[in-house]
Order: sequence, then C-alpha cells, then structure tokens
Amino acid sequence: MLTERVGEAFARPVDALARVLSRFSPDFLTLTGLILNGVACTLFALSGSKGCPNPSLLRAGGAVALAAAIFDMMDGRGARLRGRETTFGAFLDSTMDRYSDMVLYMGLMLLYARMEKTPYLGGGVWQLHDLLLAGAGRESDSALHRRVS
Repeated sequence: MLTERVGEAFARPVDALARVLSRFSPDFLTLTGLILNGVACTLFALSGSKGCPNPSLLRAGGAVALAAAIFDMMDGRGARLRGRETTFGAFLDSTMDRYSDMVLYMGLMLLYARMEKTPYLGGGVWQLHDLLLAGAGRESDSALHRRVS
C-alpha cells in the first residue's frame, strides 16, 4: 500500500528525530505542541479580515501547526524509547490532543468570522462538534476497557 511505502520512507528520519527529542520529558513535548498550536491559532485568526487577506500569516500558521504535530508525534515515541511511559503521560497526551485540535479550529473559526465567511464558520463549528464527540467516545471506550479488563 501507499501508506506503508510512505511510512517506510520516513521511518529513519522520524526515528532519528525521536531519539534527539527523547532527551526531553514526554510531558514537556506534549505541552510544547499545545503551545505551538496556540501560536498557530493566533496566526490563523490574524491572517485576514474582510477584504484584507494576509496569506503569509496563514502559511506561517500552517508551518507552526505542522511543527506542533511533529511534537505531538514525538512525545509518545520518546516515552517508549526511554521507557518513560506512564498512565498520567498517556492521559495528558490524549487530553492535550483534544485541546490542540480545539485551538486550531478556533483559530480558523476566528479567521472565517473576521472575513465574514459564514458558511465556512458553520463548517468549523460542525468540525469542532465532531471533534468533541469523537474525543468523548474515545475516552468512554477507554474507561470501559479499563473496567472490563
């Protein structure tokens, strides 16, 4: 499959980056990702207003969001590499992932509101709603699994 080929192509660089970043606490990496997503939110929100778009700020927000995603990907890998996996770390990562997603959607919704793009704003609200429901379902499924096993 294509995804397997892509995964194989990126395996070495991702593993090398995980080894470098595993020197930091996995919780630090998780919180760094959240902070970077807050910066991306700000850049998205400020990247335009009615009749005055600023594509360079939008691109910068996308780049910062990509960097945040890399930190999010590396926290769990780093924890496993160094044998520092904890229940609290898994909970923190899962919770901060939800906040990170919400912050990114909030930035886009603020951009759409400032540009008076109501249909896009409605789409952002719908996506945020789906995100919250998916997170709640995942957490209750996880809690149920802990009780059963």
